[in-house]
Amino acid sequence: MSRVVVAIPWRPTPDREVGFRFVWNWYLDFIAMSRPTDRVMAVDSCSPEFNRAAARNSCVRAAADADIVIINDADTVPHPPALDAAVAGALDGRLHYGLDRMAYLTELQSERYMAGEKVDVSDAKVHDSSVLVIRPQSWWEAGGMDERFTGYGGEDGAFCSAANALIGVQWHEGTAVSLYHDPSVRDIGSASWRPNSELSMRYHAARHDPLSIRGLIAERTY
Repeated sequence: MSRVVVAIPWRPTPDREVGFRFVWNWYLDFIAMSRPTDRVMAVDSCSPEFNRAAARNSCVRAAADADIVIINDADTVPHPPALDAAVAGALDGRLHYGLDRMAYLTELQSERYMAGEKVDVSDAKVHDSSVLVIRPQSWWEAGGMDERFTGYGGEDGAFCSAANALIGVQWHEGTAVSLYHDPSVRDIGSASWRPNSELSMRYHAARHDPLSIRGLIAERTY
C-alpha cells in the first residue's frame, strides 16, 4: 500500500480553530478506518504574512518521504469516494483533485454539519483547489506553487494551469464542503489583489503550453 501523508496548511486564527479541529479529526477517522500507517500534520511556511502558496510548498517538503501527499485546506471536508479515487490514481504522476465541486456553508450550516446533520450542497460550484492529491516529486515537476501570490486568490488556478501543461490533471467526482469562517480577511477584488489576478491570468493563458509555463516558473526570484 502506498504511504500517504495528509498535510494541512495552517496558521491558527480564532475564527478558524473549530473548523480546523473538525477537519483534523475527520482525517484521523479516515486514516484509522482505511490507512492505519499514514499520518496527518499541520504545516506553516513561517513567512511573516501567511502565504498560501508558500504554506502548500512547505506541506510537500514536510511530506517528502511519502508516496502521495494530500494537501487539504484547513476548512475543507472532502467527499470520501472522491478522495479515495484521487489517492488510488495519484501514483500516475498527475495532479489529482479529491473533488470536482465545493459547497460553501453558511455559519449556521457549518454548525449543523459539524453536529452531524446533513446540509444542502445543491449550489456547489466547480472547484480547482482545497483537496490536492499528488506525488511529492510531481509537485515540483509542475513547478510548485508560485509564492509571488500574496493574500488570497490566484495561486490555486495558476498551479492547476501549470500542472495541466506539465504533468496532467484529473478531477474526481464529488462535492466537498467548506466550513464557514470570517470572510473579511479576503482581499479579492481590491487594488492589492490585482497583481494576483494578472499573474494568474498569465498562467491560465499558458495552460496548454509547457514552454510558456516554464518561462513563468523561471521568473521567480525567491
